[in-house]
Amino acid sequence: MGNMEARKTLMDYMIRATAADGAVRAFAATAKEMVETARKAHNTSPVCTAALGRLLIGGVMMGSMLKEDRALLTIQVRGDGPAEGITVTADSHGHAKGYIFRPDVLLPVNAAGKLDVAGAVGKGTLTVIRDLGLKDPYVGTVDLISGELAEDLTYYFAESEQVPSSVSLGVLVDRDLSVRQAGGFILQLMPGTPEDVIARLEEKLASVPGITSMLEEGLAPEDILAQLLGDFSPEIHEREAISFFCGCSKERVERALISIGPKDIREMIGDGKSIETGCSFCGKNMCSALQIWRRSTRFRWRRGNGSRRTADGKADSRKRLIELYSVISRCCRGRNENFRLCVRRGRCANEGRFRKSGRSDAQNQGGGLRL
Repeated sequence: MGNMEARKTLMDYMIRATAADGAVRAFAATAKEMVETARKAHNTSPVCTAALGRLLIGGVMMGSMLKEDRALLTIQVRGDGPAEGITVTADSHGHAKGYIFRPDVLLPVNAAGKLDVAGAVGKGTLTVIRDLGLKDPYVGTVDLISGELAEDLTYYFAESEQVPSSVSLGVLVDRDLSVRQAGGFILQLMPGTPEDVIARLEEKLASVPGITSMLEEGLAPEDILAQLLGDFSPEIHEREAISFFCGCSKERVERALISIGPKDIREMIGDGKSIETGCSFCGKNMCSALQIWRRSTRFRWRRGNGSRRTADGKADSRKRLIELYSVISRCCRGRNENFRLCVRRGRCANEGRFRKSGRSDAQNQGGGLRL
């Protein structure tokens, strides 16, 4: 497959290669769509798009280093900057997901005229967790040396894994705040690499332009590695599509909220709190405590004549519950004690509002809903 064919077939993809008779291991990726998907999911500011995008690119390439089929790699950055932290998770199949704690951080450009990722991250630590399906995961933590993330990953490989490496990660944000270019590469020296190969490779790395500049020139990952390793006879072993992918579901989010317990959920609603939860990685599958309350609890409808009928999911009772909650919210939300009392009793204390809402006398009579 040629470079042009690869571009048409795989919008975002990564290649793995070796050079210098296996003495150098290399990874290169183009990831514009992956980073743009993350930007839209979290509505990130330009500097946060660059920070999250860099770690996503680094994470997806590091994830491809995992040999186990169901292994997972997590990178956690915790800093004292305004962004506070970033978390990225990747598997061995080209999937990555992540989020930044404060996605709306705005900072002026740095002295070099580039997005100030280091200023957003600040000083702190970088932790890499490899879950290989064993009893305990492998965990390595190093201090952030620059906050630019590429240099920090380079330092992590050297300090925690004792693998001399060169990491380059870049995200170019367009004027409309969308991702214009995104990509990166990782070069690693295997044990026993000849000194002359190391010296020549260092000289080459010092002379090549930045990763986003190469992507702006239209270079594919194959072309980037050709520029870096052309003198060392690189051999490409694999091409793999990469993407921002989150395997969450609304059911999983609901189960997490249900674990709080119906009683506590009802008390939260009674206190007038708006409790919503969702997936931190993709921002989807939002679920409110009121929705869980409706689904996980059996309601009873108490009529004026004293008879009761269990709802058990019947449409009329569910509709009645929604109407009741709406009325209680309008009547009592401003008065917290009344609101709590109404929800717990399952009826509105200010019954005059029922008549003002235009409902029939048959709907207004009786006590409403009882838990």
